[in-house]
Amino acid sequence: MIGVKPEQGKKIFLDLFFYSHGIAVLTATGKLSFDRRNSETMLQNFLSAYVKQEREEAGMSYGIQSISY
Repeated sequence: MIGVKPEQGKKIFLDLFFYSHGIAVLTATGKLSFDRRNSETMLQNFLSAYVKQEREEAGMSYGIQSISY
């Protein structure tokens, strides 16, 4: 669990989906080249920052301790 309300979770999911889809399209078309580790790090950084932002906007500004998949 990431500690946000369901409606915030949907918003985070859609943004993460579009972000990761963009990486996938750019990689598949040969425009960019990422190794798996780099891609995972980029997605983790994006997700952590976005969850933090959503929590702060909702008044739940406590730190992210861990996001498990």
